[in-house]
Amino acid sequence: MNFNILCTDNFKKELKNLIKEHPSFSHDFKLLLERLEENPDTGTPLGNQFFKIKLAYRSMGRQSREKPNLQVYFCIRQNNVYLIAAYNKNQPTEFPEKELIETLKSIK
Repeated sequence: MNFNILCTDNFKKELKNLIKEHPSFSHDFKLLLERLEENPDTGTPLGNQFFKIKLAYRSMGRQSREKPNLQVYFCIRQNNVYLIAAYNKNQPTEFPEKELIETLKSIK
């Protein structure tokens, strides 16, 4: 079953910044999209159909590629995968539960 991939406005901003900082990330992002279209529940479940997937991208170097350094948060609703946020692991940011709930309400 194929799923539609939709991006929230917040995710689009973060993606734009990531591609600006790491141009090769656009290729890795396309691979992630293909993976999510085929099997979206490959990430770590967070509850309420929210998931987190860890991704290593090529521009971080060979050693870093083996360790995931980007966290992408998404949720699944009725054959749609909503990309919510992407955080670089080097940034000390945790995805707040409050934001998950607000995003859930706006998607329904």
